[in-house]
Amino acid sequence: MRDYSAKEIAYYNHMFSVTSVFTPSLDTKTTDKASIQRLTESFVTKLQEDFPSTVSTIYRTSEKLQTTCRSSAKAEPSDKCLLCVCALDTAVENASAFQATLTSEQLSQTKYPGAAGTEIPRQNPESSAPSGQCCSSGGAEDCGRAERGGGGCCSSAKEPETTDLKSLLCYSCQLTLKDMSSVEHLPQYILSEAQRRQRRSQMREEISEFLLEDGEGGD
Repeated sequence: MRDYSAKEIAYYNHMFSVTSVFTPSLDTKTTDKASIQRLTESFVTKLQEDFPSTVSTIYRTSEKLQTTCRSSAKAEPSDKCLLCVCALDTAVENASAFQATLTSEQLSQTKYPGAAGTEIPRQNPESSAPSGQCCSSGGAEDCGRAERGGGGCCSSAKEPETTDLKSLLCYSCQLTLKDMSSVEHLPQYILSEAQRRQRRSQMREEISEFLLEDGEGGD
């Protein structure tokens, strides 16, 4: 679809009576300098009016832009964003602007409104309910997972899903997911792929001490 201009798509929708869906956002009807997204959109739109053939070149060039590759291993297929399938841009050093943004966001969320320097104690999802009790039933009933070696409450198993899903998304898709009330609204194939990647990552961590790093095979 990137090879088609917005005008071509608009003509196609008009000729074949395709119903278009428009979802307003915070940037809707704002000025060009309201955000970096609006500024980029305005630049590409104006460029498309005068030089439509260059827009596809911009898209192809932007796909080649990525952060510095880590020296530990080669890029794997799992290092792609779960939604847009672009290269993940979240695996950067701690002293980066991305990490600074995340730190600032975490600090703003751990403070009471109007109280300076007061932090809300973070509650561990696994310790929110007593051992052997189900948090979904108010702690009055035992879900039975502790006795069977399940590792805690049955309803707490879904709690880390959002956090684990964010680790599989690029920064832009993380912002999109942030506005969603629940990840259950995502298509089933995306949730299945996320579970597959998480199981593969967990398996890799379990056998990491038996794996040979690059350069050790010839020693």
